[in-house]
Amino acid sequence: MVKEKELKEFKYIGNIINIGSSSLGNSFYVEINRKDFDRPFGLLIECGFELRYIMEKLLSHGKSLLNVDAVLITHEHNDHSKSVKELAYYGVKVIAPKSVFDKYEIDVNISGNKVIKEFAETSIADGISVVGLPLQHQNPDGTECENFGYIIFIDNKKFSILFATDTKYITWNLRNYKFDIIFIEANNSIITIKYAIQNAKENKDTFTEKHYARVLNSHMTVEMTAKTLASFDLSNTKIIYLIHTTNDRKKNERNFIKIVKNKLKKENKRIPPIYVADHRGQFIK
Repeated sequence: MVKEKELKEFKYIGNIINIGSSSLGNSFYVEINRKDFDRPFGLLIECGFELRYIMEKLLSHGKSLLNVDAVLITHEHNDHSKSVKELAYYGVKVIAPKSVFDKYEIDVNISGNKVIKEFAETSIADGISVVGLPLQHQNPDGTECENFGYIIFIDNKKFSILFATDTKYITWNLRNYKFDIIFIEANNSIITIKYAIQNAKENKDTFTEKHYARVLNSHMTVEMTAKTLASFDLSNTKIIYLIHTTNDRKKNERNFIKIVKNKLKKENKRIPPIYVADHRGQFIK
């Protein structure tokens, strides 16, 4: 859980909980404070774990499913959507691409459920809306997977959150946005991936070679993350979370942060607090 000074002093966000973030599974809980409401709106972003695991993680932070009002999902892959059908059964509103509803046979017409469409602003609760940005992503067989990045607007666009993952790069020009919070993928270092591909070739390990080639084509390297962030206006950004990092225990999360900071410094950009959300449910600074 993060309760940093930057968030405490901003009235729109309560707790942010990392349930886990990697190819093993992804899920975050974000509390959104709204004017004239007695309790925060609990938004689960991704649900790529067994429901029991999500419930245990929430409970460890003093939360439960009763605190979750809606789940927002980027795409249908299991590490992002695994428990969505159970969440829907318990009355949690589902906001997702049509392919997610189709895969899990969830009724789109149930009150509160919303299908995200390209670039359309969708209201998900009073004072909260979402815009879906189509991002390129591949299925394991190489076919295209419907995948959205999200801009979450709060209180008539007075506060905004960017959530983007599972894409090689963001093709859309977002320079005119001043995001308050950014969740952005930094899956692995390009050097590590290219070395793994070369090593697999030398060992004639076709399966591993294809795996890392797909990773390179479907996930954002930390170098691309740094370049992308350097293209943003970060003057209003309170905090940046690097998400969906590899679960390789040999990785150095703080080196990922260093790579991003060095790029921002080189481009004379303001450097907000930066955290890595790891697969164990921790935030590393």
